[in-house]
This record gives sequence, C-alpha cells and structure tokens, in this order.
Amino acid sequence: MENQINKTRVKRYSHLARRLLVLSAILLALPAHAVMLTKSFTGVWQQTNHESQGFNFQVIDQNDGVLQAAVFWYTYDNAGNPMWLSGLGNIEDNMVEIPMLTVTGVRNLQASDPDSREEHVLASIIFEFDDCDHGTVYVTPLGTPGGDDKANTISSSGAIVEIHRLTHTKGSTCSGGISDDTEPSQPDEQDEQFLKNMGIYPAGNTRAKFEQYRESSSFEVEIEDIPQGFYGLSVGGLAVGQINVTTSSNGTEGKLEFNSPATGDRPLLDFDPRGQLLEILEGSTVLFSGELSATSGSIGDDGNDDGHDGNGDNCNDDSSNDDGNDDNSNDDGNDDNCNDDGNDDNCNDDSSNDDSNDDSSNDDGNDDNCNDDGNDDNDDGNDDGNDDGNDDGNDDDYTPPYGNTEIERRMSNTGVYPRASGEVEFEQHSNRVDFSVEIEDVPLGNYGLYVGGIERATITVFSDHDGNEGEAEFSSPVRYGKLPLDFDPRGQHIEVRQGTTTILEADL
Repeated sequence: MENQINKTRVKRYSHLARRLLVLSAILLALPAHAVMLTKSFTGVWQQTNHESQGFNFQVIDQNDGVLQAAVFWYTYDNAGNPMWLSGLGNIEDNMVEIPMLTVTGVRNLQASDPDSREEHVLASIIFEFDDCDHGTVYVTPLGTPGGDDKANTISSSGAIVEIHRLTHTKGSTCSGGISDDTEPSQPDEQDEQFLKNMGIYPAGNTRAKFEQYRESSSFEVEIEDIPQGFYGLSVGGLAVGQINVTTSSNGTEGKLEFNSPATGDRPLLDFDPRGQLLEILEGSTVLFSGELSATSGSIGDDGNDDGHDGNGDNCNDDSSNDDGNDDNSNDDGNDDNCNDDGNDDNCNDDSSNDDSNDDSSNDDGNDDNCNDDGNDDNDDGNDDGNDDGNDDGNDDDYTPPYGNTEIERRMSNTGVYPRASGEVEFEQHSNRVDFSVEIEDVPLGNYGLYVGGIERATITVFSDHDGNEGEAEFSSPVRYGKLPLDFDPRGQHIEVRQGTTTILEADL
C-alpha cells in the first residue's frame, strides 16, 4: 500500500481575518457559519439585557470524543426567587441545544440521598454564537410541574436572550477557529495532497494543504490549468467557498486560503478538513476529488499494529556481508552483527537446522536472520522460507541500528526531465536513525519511491518560492510527520519513478 507523505515544517502564521477580500487572484469565501464552538468559549456569559443573570458555559469532550457543552443557568423564577438550572448537549458548528432541568426536594447541606431529589425539565434552550464574545440564547418553556411543592418556574412565553462574555479561561485565546482546540503538547503537522483529476480538464491539477501549529492552523486549496471562472470548494459535503481562477503569467490559477486565528485577507478556518472528502465543483460536476489524512497518532506509533513501539527492535543488522558463521545459538558476532537474544523479534527465523549455507552468491546482504531464536544450529538455506539464495526483497523489513554514520548521495538523472535533481541522506545517531529522499525541478504530481525494488512511499511534488520540490522522510523511532523506517536502505538501489519510468536513481 502506498504511503502518503506528511511533510512537517515549522512555520508561523499571522492571525487572519474573518472575511476574505476579493482580489484578482484570490477567492471569495462562503463560510457555512460564523465560528465553531471550541474549548475557548468556556467561561461565564452574562445576559446583556437582564439584571444579575447569566450562564456558566463549559465545552467538554468526555463523551467518546463528542464535543459537548455543560451549562448552568443562574436566574430567578416568576416570584423572584433565585434558582439555577443545568443541562448537557452536543455541539454542532456554532450552536448547541440543551434541555435545562432543576431539582427539588433537597435542602442546603443535606446528606447524599438520591431518592429525595426530583428532577424537572423546565425549558429547552439553544445557544448560537456570533463570535468569541457575543451570542444569542433561544428559550422555549416546557411546562410547569404540579403538586404542593411546585418547582421553580420560568417565563411561560419564552425569550430570546442576548449574551456577552464576562470571563475567559486563563491562558486561552479565542478565535472561533480550529486552532483553539490545539493541545499544547500536540506536535506540529503538515499534510499536502494532489486531488484526483476526474478527467473533465485533463491538464488541470489541484493541491490541498493543511498545516497545524500550537498557535495557528491553515488550510489552502490551489487550482491550476483549467478555464477561467468560479469553482466551488466542498469539504465533507459542505460548501465552504468559491475559487476564482484567473489568468496569470504561468497560465490559469486560483487559490482559496483559510486560517485560524483569522486576520488579513483570509477567512476563518472554522471547520476541520482532515479526513474529509474534498471536491472541486463546476456547478454540480466534480472536477477534482480527494482527501487529506485524518489526525495522526502519537509520536512513537509506527502505524503498524504489531506491538512495535517505533524503537526499531526488529533487527539490528548493520552488515551487508553475511559470512556464514551462523552456527550456534550464541552468535559469534559474524552473522550480521545482530546481537541475538533468543527472542526471535519478528525476524521469521523458523528453521532449526542450520547447515551454514545461510548465504548464497545472490544474497542481497539483507539476511533476515537478524534475531535468531537460539535454534539456528543447522541452517539449511531456508532461513524464513524466502532466503534461499534468491532473495525476493520482501523479507528485508527491519530497522537499521543506532550508530554514528552519515551517508549522502546525489541521484543520477536518467534524462526524462533534464533539470531534475535528487539527494539521498541516511544518518545514524545514538538515539535515532533518519532516511530521506528529496527531489527538485520535476513537474508537479506524485512520484513513487522505490528502495531495492520495493515501493516505500509516494513523494508529492509541490511548488514553492524555490521551485518544484518534494521529499519523503523516514525515522526510527518514528517521529510525527515522518514515515516509520522499518527497512534498511543501505546497499540498496534507490529510484524515483513516474509510473514505471525511472526519473532519478542512486545506490546508497
């Protein structure tokens, strides 16, 4: 399966304005709602036109990741007696609907006795926020309980209540955009993908890019080489804006950019594009389609549900010349320096009859017998079912060991794109191993990265101020925005292919 590259770069964005100005090469945004409710809306909100009344509004996510609001309403009944109501509801965009209840039958400082309390749902209220400091509450009464100890009541006619913020949570900044919910410990993130061309305009291309940092988030979609005009952008089936494609010195192009916080000439990013279907439409016709990756897991997760922690303990094979001295359960250091521990750490060494014929003249140097299980005494050449002298390249998946080595190789240009260039880097450190392939000055699009004939990643080439470039980055332990380095590229032939055509190549 192809891996998509999440290329992380540390960039800081200025805070962006809510409305997008219409410029000749920039787009008209059509936001679906004013803001999105985030944790930064937590605080005390006062009823603007009512005396000494208001709400304690808290944004929580304790219900299986569903964003909710817990609300306490401090108000008075029709007789002027103080009362409070409480409720819980699911948040949707900039609104939340909550049934509000009160409790009777309980006295001040009464001992816990659930049987003594009675709950009465008195109203349904809907919060709708215009921005980080103002909103409206729509109150609908639900009747008055009867009995001698009648519950506190609210106005039977209902109300439309204007509210404004009184307090902020310490350390929080409210933008009403996606960046409000970024956790301080959350790593920076970048994901960039080309959308699939549906064939209406074969020469066209569309690139989507999402970036998230601790204090800001951005999302942009750029279209090139299609006819001039306005095109709709849909995210998860919701229309979020229009892209105005105009003529430039490079042909036709248009871009729509969102940011959180909002400032300048870009609209507020008040939706999350990650994991959503992105579509560019001409009327109801889909021209381009694709999606960005959903939020990735924590650092150290190699993405493989195999018990690995990303620390590269599969195999520590740092030699490419197996000397055939794999003759007992306590390796003498000559069998690929694998430091056998008898734990057979996922190396698939299933042979107990080692006859010292572990290497053939066609062995590619990636002998997978790295973590012998202690029974590798009479190797019959069938180490794991595949290491029979004609290695197929499919049993070479293990992590290179830590060390103190740096290897750089310039890639050779095969002549398909005369200006194309590439560089391969491999670095061993005391606590990690890094491997990367960077290519430049090739056409925009996706390219396959092959290591030893096996496709390891897809490199997306995009355009920036330095020209066209793209990069695939691997690491062990895996780091955010990089792919897990679960193979050893040393001694392998590295290729960058466009389809089946090799564009750049090198031997590491």
